[in-house]
Formats: sequence, structure tokens, C-alpha cells
Amino acid sequence: MSAQSFAKRPCPVCNSDESQLLHSHRFAAISDALPLDHYDLVICSECGCAYADDIPPQARFDRYYRELSKYEYQHRGGLASSFDADRFRADVDLMTPSIPAPSSRILEIGCATGGLLAELRGRGFPNVVGMDPSAGCVQSARELYGLDVFEGTLSDIAEHRQQYDFVILIGVIEHLRDPGPALADVRQLLSPGGRLFAGVPDASRLNEVRNAPFQLFSVEHINYFSPRSLQNLLATQHFELLRVSQVIVNTSATTTDPLLSEIFELTDGPLPIVRDEQTEPALRQYIDKARAIELHTHEVIANLAESHRPIIVWGTGAHTLRLLASSRLGEADVRFYVDSNPHYHGKDLNGVPVRAPSDIAGHPEPILISSWVYQDEIDRQLRDELKLPNERIVLYDF
Repeated sequence: MSAQSFAKRPCPVCNSDESQLLHSHRFAAISDALPLDHYDLVICSECGCAYADDIPPQARFDRYYRELSKYEYQHRGGLASSFDADRFRADVDLMTPSIPAPSSRILEIGCATGGLLAELRGRGFPNVVGMDPSAGCVQSARELYGLDVFEGTLSDIAEHRQQYDFVILIGVIEHLRDPGPALADVRQLLSPGGRLFAGVPDASRLNEVRNAPFQLFSVEHINYFSPRSLQNLLATQHFELLRVSQVIVNTSATTTDPLLSEIFELTDGPLPIVRDEQTEPALRQYIDKARAIELHTHEVIANLAESHRPIIVWGTGAHTLRLLASSRLGEADVRFYVDSNPHYHGKDLNGVPVRAPSDIAGHPEPILISSWVYQDEIDRQLRDELKLPNERIVLYDF
């Protein structure tokens, strides 16, 4: 994907065209796999919401989630991690008091492989339905849990004629180029008095988490919501806030993420917007912290580039794509990249092929593990499953 400029994006909350730049983010391109290779993180001058500008149309994102989903958990047979399972239980604890009745019809949009819906059903809510853009996720949800799940994106939801009492959007709204119209379509799915559970990364607390530098400015996240800005967005679409939850959760043994969950109820019309004063200072602190952590990472990579040692790099996600754009990783002698996601096998990254973990056998080069979240998991896989003696180079000391 070559660098391309797109039409200026208005604020996803208030539609203002006035914004100020906070940070320019760049990624290397992996064949034609990603929906974008850059964006500008901006703050709306009117309402204070943070969002990505200079980005492509929603159709390109829809294709990515449909064809290249990383949420199929293929390396785990479709099963989510124990950390995800803990989060599903916590989310169900939070939403259960707001579900109108045990017989309520519940829809989760972006259900991945169905772990949350299975937890809900196990808690006494049998009428659960899921939707996901990935055919692999749909298949896994059906096979693992026997769930009623259909394939589709929010762009298709206007054609869906069923009605529900409770709709769940977790890890969805931050991915939408035009969330307002999408939420207007969701509103049509709700029965009178229906409720919405919305969960997103909490932009007001990014600076409090443990993760790789800039990892929360991902390829996929194009909206950054605080409690106020998420409330503002839903207020424009006739939703009134009932409950707020802000937590820091473990997403791996070494990683924490800030989660914001808000429960809303349909009202008769739009509600007023209140300026978000939290997001900009929190994001500025996060950017400063990420730059400081990244100094060591860049030093390790510079030493590899200068040594001219041939290496294998495990990881082709946002972490590696960002390093290729911001460090000297592109100067290193990388023989090939490795990724557990089979959707990437056979593609190329920076002109170098991407292969499966099993392809490492017979290659003696040191392996650079390019991941914070999965660094220890990849190390164990190399040692215990693949039983490979290759030297392993890590970027983070936990």
C-alpha cells in the first residue's frame, strides 16, 4: 500500500472540521493487508474528542475485518485466552442488572468467537445472537458454543430486520470511521426501551497502562474515547447514560489495558454535548511516556542493524509495522518474518516474506521476538512446542 492522502475527516462526535494535531503515526505495509499505513491523531477543537484523520473509507476497514481478522484465535483453536475469559465474566457481571429480563433478545455485534455470548447464556439469558465480519469467527462460535451467529459488518446492519432488547458493542466503536450513522442503524434494531452496552479502550487512562510504546495507537483504532466523549457520541444518537465503569485489566501476564464500559437507554431525541476536557492531557502524557520507553527498543534494533547478523523476526502486527516505520528495523538483515495468523502467510513485509512458525525449522538464525503482549508466549512456543534451539532476542525486560 502506497502512502495516500484522504479527505479531511470531520469529528465523529460533533462533525466539526476544526482540529489540532497531537501525533502523526506511521506503519510499514504488509502486502495489501492493512486498511491504512498512516494517520494523524487529532483533537476536535469544538468538543475535545480524539480521532484519527487522513484515513480511508469504511469499506477498506470492513474488508480487513472480514478477510484478515486476528480475532479468530486460530493458534488456540478458536478459544479466547484466560484473560479474555476473565473479562467476559466481568462484563456480564456489569451488564446483567441492566438487561430488561431473562427472556430479553440480546445481540452482540462483533462477537469474535462467541465467548461473551456463551457466558451470558450460561448466566440464564438463552436468547443470544451474534454477528461478526469474519467467517472464521462465525464458524468457531457455532462449533465451540453452538451459538446463533451470522456474518456481517455494521455497514450491513441496516438490512437486518430483527429487533432486540439489548445490544452489545465491545471493541467496535473505536474501529468505525463514521460511528454516528452506524449507531443510528443500531438504534433501529432496539425495541422500545431497549438498551445498549458500549465498551471501548479508555483514552483518559492510556497513560496508566503497561504495554509496548504506542501500542494503543493501533492500526485499527481510529477513535479515542473518554467517558465524556463516548457519552457525547451516544447522546447525538438518542441514548441516555445509565451506568459507567472504568477499569484497568490484565490482557496478558505483562500487559494491562484501560477499559471503559457505558450502558445506555434509548430516549426520544438527541441530548446536549458537553466538552471533553480529559482526553487531550491524557494522550499527551501517554505520548511522552511511550517515547521514553521506545528509546531502549530502538537501541536494540540499531545494534542489530549495525551488526549485519541475519535474523528471523516473529511478529507482523502493529508492533512490528510501527518499528519498521520508526526505527532501523528495515535496515536489519531479516531473512523472513513469522506470524501465527495464517491470513498473513505468503504475503510480504518490507519486501520480505511472511511464513508460518513451522517454517523456522532448519533455519539457525537468531529470532527477534517483536511483541510485548506475546513475548513470553512466543518464547514458550519456540522452546516447548517447536523445540527450536535458535537464540532468542527480546525487546522488553519484564
